[in-house]
Amino acid sequence: MDLYIKKGRLGAWYGNDDLGYLHEREHLCRPIIKLFDLDKTNGLDLGCGKRKSLPVAIGVDENRGPTSPFGWFSDPDLIADANDLPFKDETIDWITAAHIIEHMEDPIKSINEWLRVLKKDGVLSMIIPIAEKVGKIGSDGADSTHKHDYTINDFKSRVIDKVEGVDIIDYNTYENNWSFNCVLRKK
Repeated sequence: MDLYIKKGRLGAWYGNDDLGYLHEREHLCRPIIKLFDLDKTNGLDLGCGKRKSLPVAIGVDENRGPTSPFGWFSDPDLIADANDLPFKDETIDWITAAHIIEHMEDPIKSINEWLRVLKKDGVLSMIIPIAEKVGKIGSDGADSTHKHDYTINDFKSRVIDKVEGVDIIDYNTYENNWSFNCVLRKK
């Protein structure tokens, strides 16, 4: 939480209503806050849902209102398909994408679309759920909208190693152990 307090924005943005959510967002946003001046850059939060990861982001989601079998609500700034973003090439400095890649039909195509709009040295910060922790596809309680199951051990080989033009700047799990983060920099 020190990161948010020092930057002076996100503590008030999130409040203390969901510490698990807040902790996860800290890992998602830390590289963006560390690497960019948020007042002088532009960024996207793909699959933003009801609350953007960073208040300065352009929240993008595929629709507005209840969006999942669990009744989660979405209130994006922009309604758009994450596989066909309405932005010119190399116009965005950073992107956050929490719990979205597992919903994409073709995750490599999706990441390539996200990289298309990122500027050189732009950063894509993702949070990916660990299938064994959140329920594998088809199991009781699993999110029926997931198209892919991932573990921290196989996401890199199944997805990231097949994406060209990126460097991995962070790739690990953290305290809650039900998600992991993958942070890429566009070459």
